[in-house]
Amino acid sequence: MRSKRSYYHESGFTLVELMVALVLGLLVVLGATQVFLASKQSFNRMDEQASRQESLRFFADVVSLDIRSSAANKIDDTGDKVLVLEYTKRTKDPYCSSSTSDLVSVIYSYNSGAVYVNYDCGDGLVGEQAVVDGLVDADFDFISSDGYVAVDIEFAPIGAESVADKRFSFRVANRESVAR
Repeated sequence: MRSKRSYYHESGFTLVELMVALVLGLLVVLGATQVFLASKQSFNRMDEQASRQESLRFFADVVSLDIRSSAANKIDDTGDKVLVLEYTKRTKDPYCSSSTSDLVSVIYSYNSGAVYVNYDCGDGLVGEQAVVDGLVDADFDFISSDGYVAVDIEFAPIGAESVADKRFSFRVANRESVAR
């Protein structure tokens, strides 16, 4: 026969032990959630920076090629938000659809957070296309009379970044002006 005393010592968890286990489990879950959220924010920031870098590289390549190959550069009289690149030689361009059309000028302009490009093929403008967007500002300027063009663009901030991190400048020389 079993004694009464051994009957009361059956194994199991007390309410206090269960509450402590629940609190510890909750702390582990909260910690894992914090790590996940921090990783997600870091991933999103890196993705935005990669997208910005890709846009900047594409923009710099396209604008640099057009500035280098143009016959003359001028900043529009309305301010430093419009760059006009003129071509005097017969130049074929894929944006000029007609086989008899030659590229006359390429016009870059900043408006409403984006830099747009427009092609003049001699028979009118082809149509404005955005080259890069997500900008706060863009300026075109001449460094000297030697044909150098300065391009400054400022992207919208990612997080709490400084002005230096979101502002980019590059200089491009026009081949015909430098060769003289």
